[in-house]
Amino acid sequence: MYRNADFKNVISKLIFNDDDIFTFIKTEPIDELWFWETSEIQKHILAPSVYELLGYTNKDTCSHNIIEENSLNNVLTDLQLFFEKETDNWEYTLKYTPKDRPNLWLKFYAIRIKSDSTLGILGGYKNVTKLKLIEEKLALEKVKTIESEVKFEAFTEQSPVGIYTTNIEGDCIYANKKWLKMAGMELDEALGLGWIKSLHPDEREQVSLDWYKSVQLNGNWSYEYRFVNKANEITWVEGNAKG
Repeated sequence: MYRNADFKNVISKLIFNDDDIFTFIKTEPIDELWFWETSEIQKHILAPSVYELLGYTNKDTCSHNIIEENSLNNVLTDLQLFFEKETDNWEYTLKYTPKDRPNLWLKFYAIRIKSDSTLGILGGYKNVTKLKLIEEKLALEKVKTIESEVKFEAFTEQSPVGIYTTNIEGDCIYANKKWLKMAGMELDEALGLGWIKSLHPDEREQVSLDWYKSVQLNGNWSYEYRFVNKANEITWVEGNAKG
């Protein structure tokens, strides 16, 4: 392990000797740098701020303690393959469990270094914890939304009353079996503007205009109108909606 006191000297030398390294540091969205000499897996160097971020000092052998063993093995294997296959770039997001601190995620970037004196990988990392927490929150909200939709649909399908839901523009996005039976339509026919076709021709225009006007005003809607199914059977209904 390099001493942190050597960090600037090592990185400066690498930058001075290779234009590609300078370009990498200049263009990649990185917070700090790290260096891994592939000839000796333990011979790597991190910027001092990395240790501070993880809640350790450079004297701690922290990597195996704060990364799950499978994740650590995967990233080392992936990094080794990157070097051996000589691909142009490498990216990897890794989850850490720092000492006495919340979990964090770092996204790593890397470039290969091959010279007469050095064989290794220079990389950088960016702290993407905020982004990952947002992704986890959105994923959880999506699961909850799906669960709510499943419960809602299960409830409405048993209802003796016709029930429908729309998007903010007022277009149909769901109707239960009872509503579809009264309208004489299949769900895919009723979606979007399709539901308008189920209205009696004599009041189709007026009902639809009043409906979309109420949606724009975000107000309540109540209207008596007629459905006409494909067999020309008429069903009178009282429609009520709340924005």
